Amino acid sequence: LAMRSSSDRSYERRVSMTVDGVPVSDLLSLNGIRTPLVTTDMPLSGKLDLTVAADDSLSAFDATLRGGRGVVVMDDPDQPPVTVDSIAVSSTWDAASGEMIITSADLRAGPSRFSMSGRLTPEEGDRLWRMKLAGSGAEIESLTDGQSPMPINDIALDLTGAVGGGVNFEEVRVSGADYDISLTGSLGTVADQGGVSLDISIPKAPARAVLRFWPAFVASDVRRYLVDNL
Repeated sequence: LAMRSSSDRSYERRVSMTVDGVPVSDLLSLNGIRTPLVTTDMPLSGKLDLTVAADDSLSAFDATLRGGRGVVVMDDPDQPPVTVDSIAVSSTWDAASGEMIITSADLRAGPSRFSMSGRLTPEEGDRLWRMKLAGSGAEIESLTDGQSPMPINDIALDLTGAVGGGVNFEEVRVSGADYDISLTGSLGTVADQGGVSLDISIPKAPARAVLRFWPAFVASDVRRYLVDNL
């Protein structure tokens, strides 16, 4: 972890920070953040450059972040650990709109792959922030070994940060050639009491597609039975 700062006669202040192979848990601890619901040993590397104007407004921000191979573990015995091969995120600040533009967000986990872009916006009231991402041409690992990954034609995420911690799923939607699935809910908010709440809508989808997006930790016995028998 390295940091460098500077200023000039215009009273602009510039900060540059780099990280190389720092575990996610260590970075969160530096910021006083604890996430008991999800832990990971993924190493992160990247660079952040920001400029603060004389009036203390953020005038420039550019960041790149790369995550190496790591295991993501949820605090639930019914959710198996997930091995993530890599993540890569690039973003830049749009001073005119006051939004963070996420130019690319890529994830690889075995045969699963996702590529999205969008924006992060500061919110007010009971929403601390809002992040909207969208992408196409993704694939998700099949339910059973030996099958090809399931194609995802379009994917859209609309997430907000909840006061008191946690994330609201304003909408998560995936669609393919023969399915269209969306959900709303929340994870780790005060109302969830440390758990998760989901409401799923399925206008159309074959049973196996529904099961592929059914979280393993939700009604796990029912899910396992259906996976084995449908």
